[in-house]
Amino acid sequence: MFDKIKKIDKLAKKNDTEKLEKFLYDKDPALRVEFCKAVAANRIEALQGSLVIALRDGETPVRRAAVEALQVLGDSNVIEHLRRAMNAEKDESLKEFMHDVMQKLSHHA
Repeated sequence: MFDKIKKIDKLAKKNDTEKLEKFLYDKDPALRVEFCKAVAANRIEALQGSLVIALRDGETPVRRAAVEALQVLGDSNVIEHLRRAMNAEKDESLKEFMHDVMQKLSHHA
């Protein structure tokens, strides 16, 4: 798995969005989390839509990483996506985090 994490980092640094995006659909949730982190760390705005998709991931850590990445990108256009995800979210702490991120993003609008 460490090799795949290094690959994600390398692809993100090269801004190879096409190859990087494939990790959003990896069966390993840890790699999906790494995908979100790499998008945030490298501020790859072209993959913002992929982060919105990750808000519906079956694994809580992936959803949390997607919210964190969306917060870093700072685009208020995702507020409605976050609102829908928050309404469907079962994890209370993640729900609160989503609410906080929406508040911060709305101040940037």
